Parts: sequence; structure tokens; C-alpha cells
Amino acid sequence: KIGEVSILGFVGLILAIVYGGQVAASPTFGPLFAKDQVGDQAVQFFTAKLKRLYGIADKQLADRPYLSGHKSVADVYLYVTMTWAKAMGLDLGDLKNLEAHFQRMEQDEGVKDAKKAQADA
Repeated sequence: KIGEVSILGFVGLILAIVYGGQVAASPTFGPLFAKDQVGDQAVQFFTAKLKRLYGIADKQLADRPYLSGHKSVADVYLYVTMTWAKAMGLDLGDLKNLEAHFQRMEQDEGVKDAKKAQADA
């Protein structure tokens, strides 16, 4: 399963890089970006869906620093989606393990380099 998660994370990361400008078209994140175009019920549904998925990651991180025990592409992709969630104001404050993972990734040299390169572009 760890291999599957890493492969899915890698595929997701590549898709995020290639199609990052189209995040709003995502069936999971899209409705949160287009709050003015969907009803409150839809926003609540997708918010609950995201929180449930992030809750799974939070439990996985309860006894380890990274999703598979060591840093992988899945961790990078989780970090990317967390930046989207935070930008949308999604309240994930009750997911302490997930927040600790986010902070760990913020300190990662590769993440710092990527953010700098993005800012310089």
C-alpha cells in the first residue's frame, strides 16, 4: 500500500505541477474556490469530504514524521494540497499531526528552494 500511495502521490504531484492553474476545476477543491457559484450545502459537503481525507492522513502521521515513515513524493503532494486548503481558509486546526507535518515540510530545503524559484518566476 505504501508503494501505491507513493505512486499516486507522484502522479498527483506531476498533475499539480502541470495543471496547477486549473485547481479550481478539481472535483474536490473546485467547489471551494467557486463558493459564489455553488450553494452553501455543496461547500459544506466538499469541506467535510476534505476534512475526512485529511483526517486519514492525520491518523497516519500519529506515530511517524512522514506518511510512509520516511519522506516521499506523497508528503510533498500532501504539503501542496495543505497550502491550497490553508489558502481557502479551511479550518484544520484539530488535526495536530497534519499541522506538524506541514511545519516540517515548510522547513524542508527542497520546499524552500521550490518556493523561492516560484517567487522568482
